[in-house]
Amino acid sequence: LIGCKGRKQEPAPQPTRLTLVAVGDLLMHQDVKRAAQESPNGFRGLWGDLQPIFEGADLVFGNLETPIAPRTGAPGRPFVFNAPAELPSALKASGFTVLSTANNHAFDQGTQGALETLEHLEAAGLQGVGSGRDRLHAEAPCLLVRKGVRIAFLAFTDLFNINLNREGRGPWVRRLEEGILLQALRIARAQADFVVVSVHWGNEYEHRPCPRQRQLALDMIGEGADLVIGHHPHVLQPLEWIEAKGHRGAV
Repeated sequence: LIGCKGRKQEPAPQPTRLTLVAVGDLLMHQDVKRAAQESPNGFRGLWGDLQPIFEGADLVFGNLETPIAPRTGAPGRPFVFNAPAELPSALKASGFTVLSTANNHAFDQGTQGALETLEHLEAAGLQGVGSGRDRLHAEAPCLLVRKGVRIAFLAFTDLFNINLNREGRGPWVRRLEEGILLQALRIARAQADFVVVSVHWGNEYEHRPCPRQRQLALDMIGEGADLVIGHHPHVLQPLEWIEAKGHRGAV
């Protein structure tokens, strides 16, 4: 480029492009586990059609809606889940990067099961977010860098089948509380270039979000969330772009 006085100017830098793939609930119903056992490729065979999409992404996110606690938990039964130890390695090999552990099934295998789940994720090289061995670790954002871009992941659940959070002792699963949520967003915004919020919320099998979800989504975007990923309904809901307080994000 040549400026008006003939001086050569540096071209404007090109924006960095990242690809994030996000899926919803990784549920471990008995039929799902049976299908994995019968597949020549195990769990990877269940989402084999999506493998090229995962492999082409910089980050792959999912909601891990099950404990992984073969050592400390009981066998899974209807609506009380437990996944085998090979699941995390299958997810890692498929390209998954970050898994939310904040959902209504987080305590299906008790507090020891919640802790064992985190051990399996760490051993497989997966980033868990939304639960931790204590409240401090559960509420810490997951911070990753890709192509020089700092990405913060936060995860919350609006629903518990059983809530075993005990202040000051034992594992913690991060609950959706509006004031704490917005404060956490402000902190993450100061640390990262891009902020992703995972929220386990809504009503099962409903195709539209409720008014409370819409208001909370507006608040989250206004406090700096760039992307809000919701799950729990088990059906697709719309993707919407929202503007609030001069900030634009996708929900």
